[in-house]
Amino acid sequence: MLRDADSRQRFEREARTVAALSHPNILAIHDFGEDEGVTYAVMELLEGETLRRRLARGPVGVATVRDYARQIASGLAATTGSRSPRSVRGPRQEHSTKR
Repeated sequence: MLRDADSRQRFEREARTVAALSHPNILAIHDFGEDEGVTYAVMELLEGETLRRRLARGPVGVATVRDYARQIASGLAATTGSRSPRSVRGPRQEHSTKR
């Protein structure tokens, strides 16, 4: 629940910005809003694990690191010029999926 107006406005601005992006390496946001005082975002369901969790399991091979780096760079490049807030592009958002 976002109680102050600044937090709600930031959430809506970021959700609107990300929802406008369409890229295979960026999580899709289908809807967002507030219902009975609860702020929500409806996002695409990703199967897999976060990059943080994957790295916690142990070393990753060079080929896998290159693949992750390529995917992250591709997603970041798609945000160039989109006015996507840095918080949307933070390190906790990387997710490894089974494609």
